[in-house]
Amino acid sequence: MSNVPVAVGVYVAEHTPFAHVNAPMVPPVAVADTFAFWSTASVTIPAGQTSVNATLNGRNAGTTSVYAVDGSNTAYAGDTAVLRVQASLRMTTSSYGLVATDQLLTQVLLSDPSPAGGTYVTFAYGTQGRALVSPDPAFIPGTPSPYDEDWGTYTVLSIHRRNPPS
Repeated sequence: MSNVPVAVGVYVAEHTPFAHVNAPMVPPVAVADTFAFWSTASVTIPAGQTSVNATLNGRNAGTTSVYAVDGSNTAYAGDTAVLRVQASLRMTTSSYGLVATDQLLTQVLLSDPSPAGGTYVTFAYGTQGRALVSPDPAFIPGTPSPYDEDWGTYTVLSIHRRNPPS
């Protein structure tokens, strides 16, 4: 998960003797650090229900903890879960159109800076022999300094169309 919202269930144990039958429960939700964030600071579990979905959003790659606590003091124990936010990789465009002998430049983008040692990106083709990506594999160097945010987040590629195989 990185920059992709995910619906996460927040549950109340059904076997608890303090069932919130007459009033909704509003547990605050939190994240231990800045790797992710909730869309709202709390969720509302309607009276008589035992669960609701909350939207969790990734910000940076890493591992953190997420929390839900009993904000209405009805004696429910809070809970913690481990969250792993994964970096993502994408092309700047999802579709390319070329005629024979054309060439275009595009980029591979990383959601987080490349780690020390860099990142190699390889490519798969829907129809072998129709196009060529260069370089393949592409190399995105690792970030040399925590103060240089753009370094190590993209690389430029050249895509060439090949003549259709005979």
